Amino acid sequence: MAALQNQVDALLNLISNAGIVVDTAAVQRSLHKATSPRFEIVFAGTFSAGKSTLINTLLERKLLFASEGVATGTVCYVEYAQKQDDEEAVLYFFSKTEIQKQISELCEKLNLADSVNLDEPDSIQNLREQAEQKQNRSTLDGNLAQAKQAELLQQLLTGFEKNKENIQNDRKKAINLEDAENYVRWENAAVFKQIKYYCHNSLLENGIVIVDTPGIDAPLLIHAEIAKNKITDSDTSAVVYVLQTASKGALTEAEIDLIEHIRKAPGVGDRIFYVFNRIDATWYNRKLHQLLEDVIRSEFHQEQQKGRVYKTSAMLGFYGSLRRKNSEFEVPDEFKSEFNRYFGTPEKVDPDVFPATPEINAAKNTKEKFQAIINAHGNKLLDQLIQESGVEGFKEKLNYYLMHKRKPELFQALAEDLQPICNELIKHYFNLRDELESKPVDVEEIKHGELKKLALDLHLIGKDFSEHIKEQLNEAFATNNNNRLEKDYRKLQKNMLNELDRLIANFSVEETHQLALRSHEENVVVPVMAILSEAFYYLTNGLKKVLTASSQQLVNNFFNQLTHNVSSAEYYQRLEKLLGNDAGIHQNLDQDLRQEVIHAITNEARTECEPYIRETALFYQEGTVPHFQLRQTLYQACQSTDFQGMLTAEPAVRQLLEIDFSKKVKHTIMHRFRTTINETINSHLLPGADHLVGVIIAHHEPARTQLEQKIEKDAERKIKEIQQEKDKVKANIGTFNQAVDSINQDLQDNGFTEFTLPNI
Repeated sequence: MAALQNQVDALLNLISNAGIVVDTAAVQRSLHKATSPRFEIVFAGTFSAGKSTLINTLLERKLLFASEGVATGTVCYVEYAQKQDDEEAVLYFFSKTEIQKQISELCEKLNLADSVNLDEPDSIQNLREQAEQKQNRSTLDGNLAQAKQAELLQQLLTGFEKNKENIQNDRKKAINLEDAENYVRWENAAVFKQIKYYCHNSLLENGIVIVDTPGIDAPLLIHAEIAKNKITDSDTSAVVYVLQTASKGALTEAEIDLIEHIRKAPGVGDRIFYVFNRIDATWYNRKLHQLLEDVIRSEFHQEQQKGRVYKTSAMLGFYGSLRRKNSEFEVPDEFKSEFNRYFGTPEKVDPDVFPATPEINAAKNTKEKFQAIINAHGNKLLDQLIQESGVEGFKEKLNYYLMHKRKPELFQALAEDLQPICNELIKHYFNLRDELESKPVDVEEIKHGELKKLALDLHLIGKDFSEHIKEQLNEAFATNNNNRLEKDYRKLQKNMLNELDRLIANFSVEETHQLALRSHEENVVVPVMAILSEAFYYLTNGLKKVLTASSQQLVNNFFNQLTHNVSSAEYYQRLEKLLGNDAGIHQNLDQDLRQEVIHAITNEARTECEPYIRETALFYQEGTVPHFQLRQTLYQACQSTDFQGMLTAEPAVRQLLEIDFSKKVKHTIMHRFRTTINETINSHLLPGADHLVGVIIAHHEPARTQLEQKIEKDAERKIKEIQQEKDKVKANIGTFNQAVDSINQDLQDNGFTEFTLPNI
């Protein structure tokens, strides 16, 4: 199966390399099932129907043992061991909680108080004694079902005590198969949840796993449900339903319930084999024989037509085959007795073919007669008995079903999961091959195609550049999303307000008075209005410098950000690739347009501040605060003609300046100048961008020269790459076809011939 694994991996690698997103988990699952098949054959039936004996017959060795006296909840798996030395039995115990739950259910059924403490030996012994008393009473009353329940309760309690260490700690124990014969019986069996036998047997070599389930008439409902669940499990490949009708003459109630469960479950019926065991009971009883035939005809007519009904004698077939293989094997007395009976029935054994010898007639007991018959007729009679036991025919049919029906179904599932992947790859390679065939393979053809695209490429680059500039302006002026610009404008506002406060705080009447006297040396008195005039010039010029510097910094930062965004744009990279340069975009933005806007914004800042020199009209309007403050300041300063009188009015002058200039500055920074900045940048940048679009388009001829030189260098490389791609596609198609052909062959070799995976 390694070859199949490799071919499926090849398809999965192709789909992965092609970048096609598909779910490959289903393929991996179905591939694993096909390459490492696991065919679980579930044996179901009532307790003592002969499931274990039939399994032993198929394995031709005494491996499984039914618990005596009562059925348990143990599920037994028989799996393949690579070597004889690898054989073992692995025991899996119920947990303490699971055992407690079973005890509670049994106590409820038996009307016993569920008060046992599994950590207290006295408590366990007390409940065990109650269960023993209940078993004795139930047996006397003829209530065998309740007696079995009481017996199972005792076995659970004893089994828990004997295996307490495993149950509470490891819950798993490995033993050799020889020790398993006794260990898995009696009380121990009640606390096993699962037993896995690893057996070196050719029957199991192809992934066959035999599963022996609890009796469907088990005392506990949870045990009986195990068989039902395994029958409908999706991992179950076949179900061998062993029935007792041959010996009882009718179906039991438990058997009828399970048959109804099977027939109601969708998709289960086709994997059921109905085995009527102990068929030898009907060889000597015509009534039993007729009852069995009536049941098969009335209840299993359809199943019989499909070849799913079998009659066996597991005990005769099992011990007969063991004796045939080994003449020294000591068969049990039960087999000897039935073998002698079989020999003495003319309807079964022809006296002319197998005559009774004097030694046979002279035999005094069962053992002597058996040996005399064997001595006289040996393997020939054993062969006939084994053939009539039906086990060999059933074994062949079961193996044929698994290898020729269930196994092909695994490959069918793999093929169905692979088909959409194959379809996707075929479509991918067809499209890719067509695309490569349409590509030019001539230098001039490549050059013509590339040059034809040049004008369009330049036009699209110019368009992308223009739209990008508009987006940048829109973000800056129509929203507040440009964090850098917003931060710079808030800084401009703060600078103006801080500068106003600083200028007013630093204004000095003394310095202004001295300045006025120096301008008029022939005078010793300075008018109050002259002091105020100089103060207005002082504040205005100081604010003009700050507004100019802050505006210039804002513009610089804006252009730094703009040139970075443009240089990082995808269209800019395309332009540089086409021309080998950027057509002067960066220099034009970073230097020419930047300087234009800085020059313009400088003039706008000076123009904005120039009106600050003129006092507001409110100074002269009756009833206003500025008018009142002006009069008070003038009145106070005019009380004397010397400098001291002027100096006493300094606080009032500062207050008067603050009243006047704070309104002017706030009006600028809050209402007017942001619009001025926006309009100045916008009015210069939009025409500048339009000019650059023209510059880009005008570079067609230089770009053509650049492109022609580049095409000459790249054409051969491109042609070589195209050819390499074609070769790669061709190789991948070859890999695909080889994988598909090999997988199709594997499908056919393993019995699935309904359809094949498509190739290219």
